[in-house]
Amino acid sequence: MASSKFQDVRANLKTLITARFTTDSITGVDVFEYGPTGNATREDQVWFGRITVDQEGLTMGGTSRVVGETLTIELSVRAPRSGGDQDDMKLAEQRAEAIWASIENAIRNGSTVNSTVMFSEIVTFESIPDFDAEGAIGTIEASIVAKSNI
Repeated sequence: MASSKFQDVRANLKTLITARFTTDSITGVDVFEYGPTGNATREDQVWFGRITVDQEGLTMGGTSRVVGETLTIELSVRAPRSGGDQDDMKLAEQRAEAIWASIENAIRNGSTVNSTVMFSEIVTFESIPDFDAEGAIGTIEASIVAKSNI
């Protein structure tokens, strides 16, 4: 029996995005398949969160059945900077946007996610300026939708 591709999508998105960072000369960003555990660091990070999967039977014939799958993948970008004034917040947000632009390029130019799905696309993203005790944090939260058959 075939199973959902959500584990493969998570791993292959990480590979795709990491490779694109190299192409776009985005350095110093850690990419994780899962959200950070424990205390957050002051490093630039990207990670995948919740993946929601909707499956629908598409065809039936003989003894086989094709199942269509829609995966919605949450992605987070975090770009902390020291200092807490307006200029520091702008620098943090600009860094998060540069990281995000590279992620957009990766998905646009690799919409099959290394042949894991039929296609993927970014459906939403939100820039959320934030701060902690050490300074400003540029944060972007996004959703990616991927379609596949299993």
